[in-house]
Amino acid sequence: MSEADRFNPEEVSRRGLLFGLPYSIDEAKLVIIGVPWEVTVTYKGGTSDTPEQVLLTSNQIDLFHPELGTPWKSGIAWDNSLFFLKKHSQNYSPIARQYFEFLERTGVDPNKSPETQNVAKNLDIASNMMMSKVEGVIKKHLEKNKVVGIVGGEHTISIGAVRALSSQMPISILHLDAHADMRPLYAGMKFTHASAIYHISSIENVKSITSVGIRNMSPAEFEIISNQDKFYLFTAHRIWERLFKGTTWEQIVEEIVSSIETEEIYITFDIDSLEPSLCPSTGTPVPGGLTYAQSVYLIKKLVQRGKKIVGFDIVEGGNKFPFEVDLIVNLLFELSCWTLHSQNKKSS
Repeated sequence: MSEADRFNPEEVSRRGLLFGLPYSIDEAKLVIIGVPWEVTVTYKGGTSDTPEQVLLTSNQIDLFHPELGTPWKSGIAWDNSLFFLKKHSQNYSPIARQYFEFLERTGVDPNKSPETQNVAKNLDIASNMMMSKVEGVIKKHLEKNKVVGIVGGEHTISIGAVRALSSQMPISILHLDAHADMRPLYAGMKFTHASAIYHISSIENVKSITSVGIRNMSPAEFEIISNQDKFYLFTAHRIWERLFKGTTWEQIVEEIVSSIETEEIYITFDIDSLEPSLCPSTGTPVPGGLTYAQSVYLIKKLVQRGKKIVGFDIVEGGNKFPFEVDLIVNLLFELSCWTLHSQNKKSS
């Protein structure tokens, strides 16, 4: 009898196993990868510590999903093979922090100074290395017919994940965020947390991007979005205005789901898409976000409308307040359950 066969969900779960579940990666249908990376974070730090804290806290979750029952029995396992990236992140983060502080203090144009261009180039090399590692690990899991989720870490980790998945199939992106993340360059760098969706939008097999909850963007970002046929924008300002005037969240969700062009969908969930009272130590909190319940309902309706979640990430999570880690654990459980359910769900 295997350890999974002996597992009793009514008893105390083992710490250090995702949700306390005793599945190996080989046994699991869904593999969650921790990516502890924060090099281009420009405000609050700490998100590279979040994956480990999520893993260590996750055994406190109760394993019966009120709507889905026990989809975790398909197997969910944690992959810690990219934990070594934290050391690289710790090496590059001080360099990036000094660089951003220099730019803020002096107002130097980073694209015109040879000194700053050299720093930016080296930071881009580091980010490229990380994205390649993420892409490679995910491709190995896909070859074994696994479904993959990621817990980060800053938003740049999503680029490697989407590259891996889009090499296998056409996909659409559901992007929940406070920020558009559509800057072609930021601080002289190509790859930053502020440019993740821009680079994802240029991937050939990405058929549509639906961004929900956006409430901070630059004029150039808005222009880029407006000129892309495959981009659908649901700003927080417009969402709340419609809710205040009597439109239901159900109606708005139907519009969001209808904008998604493929059956296969990748969800990138930036924690700062939520109201910052729920996540006050996320990297760049912005008032006026979505509620947790609204977000989970959106994920549920995606699946009920026949969308298949082929991958997801949770990024920019803070960890300075205990509840924030608990929130991410619960969100990870919801995403995991609905993802597994979506694998066999037909349109309704």
